[in-house]
Amino acid sequence: MILTTKINRQDYIKWHFRQSYEGFWIRLMTFLGVVWATVSILYYASLINLDEPPLVQIGLAISMLIIVPTLTYLSAKQNFQSNKKIQETISYEFDEHLIKIVGETFKSEFETDTIYKTKEIKHWIMIYQSNKIVNLIPKKNISKNEMSELKQILKLK
Repeated sequence: MILTTKINRQDYIKWHFRQSYEGFWIRLMTFLGVVWATVSILYYASLINLDEPPLVQIGLAISMLIIVPTLTYLSAKQNFQSNKKIQETISYEFDEHLIKIVGETFKSEFETDTIYKTKEIKHWIMIYQSNKIVNLIPKKNISKNEMSELKQILKLK
C-alpha cells in the first residue's frame, strides 16, 4: 500500500498544540490560569473581597493563558519553517515487514518490527521511530480501505 501526504503549516501547528496540551502539567497550568483569571475578574467586579489586589494572580493568569499559548504557536511555526523535510510531499509504502518513506529530498526505510510505537488520534496517524522521532500521516489523505489496511499493518486498534 502506498500513501502520499503533504503536511501544511496550519495542520502542523494544530498537531503541535494538541501534543503540547496533552500533558498533565500544561493542563494544570492552564486550569490554574483560568482560576487566577476568574479570581481577578471577581475581585475587580467587587464580587469577592481580598486583603490585597490579585496582582500576582493577574500576572500568572496572563502567563498561563496568553504567553504560554503564544510561545507554543511561535515554536510550532518555527519548527515547521525550519524543517524543510516535513513540508515535502512524502510517499509511504507499507507492507507487513517494511515501511519505505520517500520525500522530495530524502529516502528512508525501516522494518515494522522496529517501530517504537504507533498512535492514532482524531486527525493523525503517528508512527514513532523512537520516543522523540515521529512520522505524521494526516488521516485526510487516507481512504477507509487504506485506513483498515494500515491499521492491520501497524497493529492499531
